[in-house]
Amino acid sequence: MLGGIRVDRLDIMSMATTETMKRWIRVAPFVFTLICFYLPFISLSDRAYDYPTLTGLQLPFGGDVDVSDNGFKHYSAWRQFYSEPAILWVFSCAATATAFCFFAGKPGRLFPAILGVLGFILMLVVKRDIDNNLIMESHDDLTVDYRIGFILVCILLLVGVVVCVYQYISSRISQPVAYDAA
Repeated sequence: MLGGIRVDRLDIMSMATTETMKRWIRVAPFVFTLICFYLPFISLSDRAYDYPTLTGLQLPFGGDVDVSDNGFKHYSAWRQFYSEPAILWVFSCAATATAFCFFAGKPGRLFPAILGVLGFILMLVVKRDIDNNLIMESHDDLTVDYRIGFILVCILLLVGVVVCVYQYISSRISQPVAYDAA
C-alpha cells in the first residue's frame, strides 16, 4: 500500500519495460539512418567514364579518383570528384537525434522529431545543390544517380519523425488530467 493505493510490483516492472521498448522503437530509425551513411549515396557518370559510387561518408570530403581507361593509356589520369559538406550536418542531426532518443519524457520524443525534420530538409537542400552545381559545372555532360543510401536516409529520417511525434502525442493523451474537486 502506498498512500492508500495498492501498487503492484509487477505493474511498475511492466511500465518500465514498456517505456524501454518505446525508447528502442524511437531509436531504431535514427540508428539505421546512421548505418545508411555507409551505403552508396550517389554515382556520377559522363559519356566517357562511370565514376566510383560515393557513400554518405565520402561525399562531404570529396577527393580524387583514377579515371584512366583500363590499360589503353599508359598514364594515370585523376579527376577531382564533387564534395558536399552539408551531408555532415545531416549526419550530425541523425546522431544527435539518436542521443536525444535516450532521454526520458518530452525531450526524448520532441527533440529527435525536430532534428529529424531538420535532417530531412537538409537532405532536400543537398539534393538541390548537387543537381544545380554538377549540372552547371559539367554543362549537362555529367549525370547523377541517387542510390539506396540517399533514399533510405530520407525515408528513415521521416520514419523517425513520425515515430517520435506519435509517441509524444500518445504520451500526452494517456497522461491523467487532474481535476480540482472544489
